[in-house]
Amino acid sequence: MRKDIEITEQDIFKFVFFKEELSDDKVAYIENNPDFEEQIKYYESIKDGIDKEISSSFKSMIASKISAYKIEKVFFLYPRKYEKEKSNNEALIYAAKTANVPSKINTATFTDEDGKFLIRKVSTETSTKLYVFSTEEEQVQSFTIKIEPGEHEFSMSDNSQPLELPGNITIESIEIEFIS
Repeated sequence: MRKDIEITEQDIFKFVFFKEELSDDKVAYIENNPDFEEQIKYYESIKDGIDKEISSSFKSMIASKISAYKIEKVFFLYPRKYEKEKSNNEALIYAAKTANVPSKINTATFTDEDGKFLIRKVSTETSTKLYVFSTEEEQVQSFTIKIEPGEHEFSMSDNSQPLELPGNITIESIEIEFIS
């Protein structure tokens, strides 16, 4: 091990966060020197904390206690994949369902850019249901859904039940806004 290499606190930081910015000599020196283990572990714990996503409910709790902390309140969802129509004999029919099953089921999936929310649209000729899901496995509460085109707006207290709308609604995008 070379003793003439000077390692600074910034070098340790870069070793954990931006290793590619250090020379190969410094990387090898830090990797092979047990004197830096504690500092490396410290910066790795910070990096792990930064990389972890904070749940929406925890963010809401922080925002309620610290007025300077603002949480994102509006999410824009756009269609993903493709829409598929199923004929009556392809549709999944539950035993408790009546014999009066609509002939076509149209489905579409909408997600936001970060993948935090997913809305599944299930339409028949007579109705449309929107199922709201959080990919953070939490219940979504106190929000409005705006449907484009037409700017239809609906308030929901939570996502335990789907939003049911009359008719087969065409949706280009959906906006979720949380109510304070």
